[in-house]
Amino acid sequence: MKRKEILEKLEKLQEITGRDDLPLQGFDLDADFNPEEYDRQMNAFFNQEYYEETDNSKPVFPYDDEIDGELEG
Repeated sequence: MKRKEILEKLEKLQEITGRDDLPLQGFDLDADFNPEEYDRQMNAFFNQEYYEETDNSKPVFPYDDEIDGELEG
């Protein structure tokens, strides 16, 4: 049950990061935690290219009378 929950969280990570190429199936969920291996994997996933990606578009929000109506008067 816990394994399924962890795999779901890893899939969510793929969705959030927008990176379907993350090899999340390579994680050994039964192994002891190894901080050096963890750092290596995180550096591979979230490298300089990941942090250089920018989205310069501004978000567009729908009109909300409760919020925007207060600004008009």
